[in-house]
Amino acid sequence: MSTAIESIGIHPIVVLTISDFYNRMRVTSKGVISRVYGALMGQKIGTKVEIFSAFEFVNNSNDASKIDLDIKYIDTRRDLATQLFPKFDIVGFFSTNNTTKPNESDKQILKAMDYFGVINPIYLIMNTKDIEKEKELPVNTFFYDKSVDKFTEIRHVIEGWESERICLETVTKVSDVESEENGLIKNIQTTQNALGVLRENLILIKKNLDKFKNNKEFMKLVEDLVINFPDIDKSDYQTLMQNKQKEILMLNNICLSTMHSSYQGITEKA
Repeated sequence: MSTAIESIGIHPIVVLTISDFYNRMRVTSKGVISRVYGALMGQKIGTKVEIFSAFEFVNNSNDASKIDLDIKYIDTRRDLATQLFPKFDIVGFFSTNNTTKPNESDKQILKAMDYFGVINPIYLIMNTKDIEKEKELPVNTFFYDKSVDKFTEIRHVIEGWESERICLETVTKVSDVESEENGLIKNIQTTQNALGVLRENLILIKKNLDKFKNNKEFMKLVEDLVINFPDIDKSDYQTLMQNKQKEILMLNNICLSTMHSSYQGITEKA
């Protein structure tokens, strides 16, 4: 990865994944584990790195100050991730900590990054100290320059797709999950109503098309509508829909596992 990195884009699903992993490990270890680690999946586009997803690392060390990652496990998870999203690969790593700055122990993870060919990785830290009191999302991002053995902080932005926004909205309304008035249901109802209106309008246009055939401006609008309407018989359209289904299933699984009041502070900040 080139050192010419100016910004980092983080999708909300990444924040959800990290917070989910951290909370699960804290519960299963009864509070013994204070830090978790994992990979960041994405791609570099020009001077920007966009992070689309993340998965956890397994630390085999019983000493909290040491990191002994299971490389075979990382390799397996990476293969699965790249099968689902062929354009993405490991671009860096994340960890939770009670600070906003990298420390010497974090450099132990760089060996794993070297193994996967990530020479200058992105490093994301989620600060879990007094997280409930934070007014902003407690995330800091850095770029590691191997030539000078140094982490440099880089600005980041939270950006995502509509499906991610819907899932985030649903998660942040945990207290009202039994109500039909949550964001996900409202969005589905709105989409359904819009499609119904579109269908009625298209039928009306079809019935009266002869009356408007001499109206060039109107016919141009109809032509634009037909051109931009998806051809559901095309293979690329079917592939796109299948990928969207995979995205939604993945997002739903993450959201279901994070629907707990302890996550609400994090997701609202995201």
